[in-house]
Amino acid sequence: MAHKSDSEIIQHTHNTARFFVEHRQVALVLLLGTFLWGWFGYSKMPKRKDPVIPVRVAVASCKWPGASAEDIEQLVTRPIEQAMAQNQAVKPPSGSDYGVRSLSFPNFALVFVQLDENVKDTRKELNDINLRLNELSNQLPKGAGPIQFNSNFGDTAALMLTVASPMVSDVEVALRARTVKKSIEHLRDTLPKNAPQPRISIVVSFPQSVAADEVKASFQLVERLGIQQGAFQDSHLFEGPGFIGIDVNSKLDDAALFAWGDRIAREHFHRSEIHPDSWRPAFIRDPKATEARLSAVVGEKYSYRELDDVTALIQRALQGTPEVSKVDRSGVLAEKVYLDYSQQRLAEYGVQPSDLSKVLSARNSTLPGGILEVDNKNVTLNPSGKFDNAKSIGDVIIGTAPTAS
Repeated sequence: MAHKSDSEIIQHTHNTARFFVEHRQVALVLLLGTFLWGWFGYSKMPKRKDPVIPVRVAVASCKWPGASAEDIEQLVTRPIEQAMAQNQAVKPPSGSDYGVRSLSFPNFALVFVQLDENVKDTRKELNDINLRLNELSNQLPKGAGPIQFNSNFGDTAALMLTVASPMVSDVEVALRARTVKKSIEHLRDTLPKNAPQPRISIVVSFPQSVAADEVKASFQLVERLGIQQGAFQDSHLFEGPGFIGIDVNSKLDDAALFAWGDRIAREHFHRSEIHPDSWRPAFIRDPKATEARLSAVVGEKYSYRELDDVTALIQRALQGTPEVSKVDRSGVLAEKVYLDYSQQRLAEYGVQPSDLSKVLSARNSTLPGGILEVDNKNVTLNPSGKFDNAKSIGDVIIGTAPTAS
C-alpha cells in the first residue's frame, strides 16, 4: 500500500487554520466584523435592574350603584368592549387567548384588553383606548361611571419609604406635665373652700400644632353629658398649649370613669367629632402624679397634618430625581371638615340643607379680581373671602330674604 506524501495530504485535506493563514484578508475582515458585532451587542445590552418590558394588558373598571348584572352587561360592559375594539392594535382573539375579555357583576364591570404582540409603542395605543373610554363616560346611563382605565401594570416599585411619627419623648412629657400641673393647681386654688371633694382632672393631650379650639366643642359635650348622667358634678374647664381638660368632683374610680367615657364616645359621638391626633384621656387626682399619668397615655409627637406636609416634601424631592418616574403616597389621612347643623333652626329660618352647600361654594370660589388702572399704573385686585380655617366656615351668614336677613 503506497503512502501519500505530505504535499498530497495538505492539498486534499481541509484545514481551517491553514485557510486563514493563506487568506489573511478574509481573517481580518471576519475579525473586525466579530469585534463590531460584540461592541454593538454590549452597548445595546439592558443594564437596568428591572428591564423595560412593555405591558400589553390593561383593564377598565366602571361602577353603577344599584344596577343588576344584566343592566351592567347591556349598558356598560358592551359599550366599553366596543370602544376598545375600535383600536386596530387590539390582539385578534384565538382559541387560547383573548383580545377583549369582560366580567359583569351587580354594580360593577371589569373589561380587560390585550394588545397585539407586534405592537412596539404600547403607550401610544393604550392612550388612544383611554381617550375613547373618556368620550364614552359621558354617554353612559345616569349614575354610571366614570370609567377608570388602568394601564400601569408594568410599573415596579423600586423603593418604599415609611414615614411615621415617633412617640413624645420623656423630656417633652415632663415639660408638658409641668404646665398641666400648674393649670390644675391654679384652678383648684381658685375654687371655693366648700367645693365638693374629691377632685379629679380629666386631661386630653394632643400635638402642640393642634389648636385647643379643634377639640373644645367635643370636650364641652362630654362635660354636659357627665353632669346630666351624674358621672360627675361641679366641672371646670381649663386648657393650655397642647392639652385641654376638666376638673370635676366624682365618686367614680378611674376604671369606672374610663368605661363611662368609652360608652359616651360610642353612643353620642361621630367619628368626625373625635380628633385623630388626641391622646387617650389621663385621670389625674393628685397634681404631683401628673407626669406619671401622662406617661401612661403618651401619644405621637407629630400630627397627621405635619406628616402630610413632610411626605409631600419628600415626594417633590424624589420627583426631581432623573431615575424616578413616579412617586405615590399611601396611607395619607385625608383632611375633612364636617358641618353639623340644627335641622330645627334651618326649618325656623326656611333654609334647605342643600342651600348650605350653595352658599359655601359661592363664598369659597376663587375668581380673578381683574386689574384696576390708576394714574397709568395697573393694580391687580385679589378678592378676599376664601376660607382659611374651619372656624371661618361656621361664621358664614346665610341670607333667607332679599334684604339678606
